[in-house]
Amino acid sequence: MGNKDSGTTSTVYQHQLPEYAEPYFRSLMERAQQESRYRHVPYGGKRIAQYSPEEKDVQQGVRSLAAAGSRPELGFASGQLGQASQAAGSPGMWNQEAYQQYASPYFENVIDIQKREAARDAAIAARQNEAGAVEAGAFGGYRQGIMAAEGQRNLMQRLGDIESTGRQQAWQQAQEGFRSDREARMRGAEMQTQIAAQAESLANTQQSQALARLTALEASGAGQRELQQQAYELAYADWLEEQNWKKSQINFMNSIMRGIPVSANRTETTRSPGPALGSQLAGAGMAGLAALQYLK
Repeated sequence: MGNKDSGTTSTVYQHQLPEYAEPYFRSLMERAQQESRYRHVPYGGKRIAQYSPEEKDVQQGVRSLAAAGSRPELGFASGQLGQASQAAGSPGMWNQEAYQQYASPYFENVIDIQKREAARDAAIAARQNEAGAVEAGAFGGYRQGIMAAEGQRNLMQRLGDIESTGRQQAWQQAQEGFRSDREARMRGAEMQTQIAAQAESLANTQQSQALARLTALEASGAGQRELQQQAYELAYADWLEEQNWKKSQINFMNSIMRGIPVSANRTETTRSPGPALGSQLAGAGMAGLAALQYLK
């Protein structure tokens, strides 16, 4: 004896809109279907703001600065430093060559004049001595000869002193001129160094001022471009809102429809049990045998 299956019972709940809401729901579906079939319309406005005229001027200014290289004042400063370095590195030494360069070319004439005057004075003194010896009746005597020799010795000594003193003064004057000239060159070198520093500072200042002007101009141009970009973005947002207006209305209507209360109908269904597994297998076997007989 086998067990008898009494079947299976299932419960189904069906939700239904109220009758008054069904036309609105169908209209909403139709509108959504129609909206989904619309072709895409590309945006025809601008999206990216281009460089402003000020920003383009800044770019051109930067290219010009780069192409110009270093400031000309820096080249001038370099030249001044080179000259100052040369003057400081070779101040000059005092020697015979320096003496020939700085000695007065007229000191020989001055010495000759002094010698001539000394010889003239000596000749006058000799004549006076001779005249005195004649008056005394001692001309050509021993005493007169000693006095003449003494006068000649004094003349030679004076001429020698004039020569030595004149050349010593010429040497000292030339040395003072050389020293003054060298000190002047050192002061000039120091001044050139200061001028070079000022020229370098001027070049840096001018470069910084040029960059500051470019930076200010760039900020002004960037502000204009950002303002234009905001206008483009606002126009694009307005276009998107216009394009999605119908969809937003459909979504709004859909949200309202979702808030409508629906009724639920309960339905129970009972299914009869199928044949037993053994019967199913036996049936399958009989069907197989029938097929084999048919093939024979």
